[in-house]
Order: sequence, then C-alpha cells, then structure tokens
Amino acid sequence: MVELEGYRAKGGWKIHVSASITSARTVAALVLPVLHRARVWHKFVPLLKNLGAMKGEQYGKFITIYPNPDNIAAADGWQILIPAITVAIQGSGIAFPRISDPREVFVTPLGQLLPPGISMRQVDDFTQG
Repeated sequence: MVELEGYRAKGGWKIHVSASITSARTVAALVLPVLHRARVWHKFVPLLKNLGAMKGEQYGKFITIYPNPDNIAAADGWQILIPAITVAIQGSGIAFPRISDPREVFVTPLGQLLPPGISMRQVDDFTQG
C-alpha cells in the first residue's frame, strides 16, 4: 500500500478495482505493478478475510486509486490509467464482483463503458490523515 498518511486532494476521480476473495491475489498481481509504475496513490484490502467480510456499499472494493495533483490519477489522468489497468487484466478470466455503491459509475466521464471490475466516483475534496 502506498502510504496515505496526510493525504490531501482537491478532487478528481477515485477509481475502484473490484475482486473477490478467490480473485484478489490475481488482481493484485496484475494491477498493483501498473499502479507502482504510474506512482499513483492507492490502497488495497490486505487480508482476504477482510475483503470477504465487506458488505453493502463497500462490497468488492479491493483496490482504491486516489486523485493526486502530482501524478497521472489527477484530473483526467484516468484516461491513461484505466486503459493500462484494462490491458493488465484483459484475458485473465477473472469474474469480478459487481460493486453495489450507488455513487459509483461504470462509464467514463466521456461516456465510454468501463471494463468489468472497474468503477469510478467523482470526489470534490477530501483529506485522509
């Protein structure tokens, strides 16, 4: 996990990559290297038992990618990041759980459908720390 202590962002698109307890290791092996190369702020659920216990709006949210003005997840950086994640998971045969959070969208701001396992949510301003 990239350290989020003192994290601050003025807004942008938060991206979620979903996984089940049976697919989490594969999703991590495919997606985390993309995020590390892009140097984006992110977190993931480190324990499978915690992922399996998630309910309601949190169900399936395995990796969360945060906007940050110093990297490509900021503003329109999702236009670069989502295709890179898509290439990483393409052909993996993973059955992604559907995220049930009503605030999540499954199309990009340009109206393109997101691939299975990826959703987005716009955030105006948030701080973690």
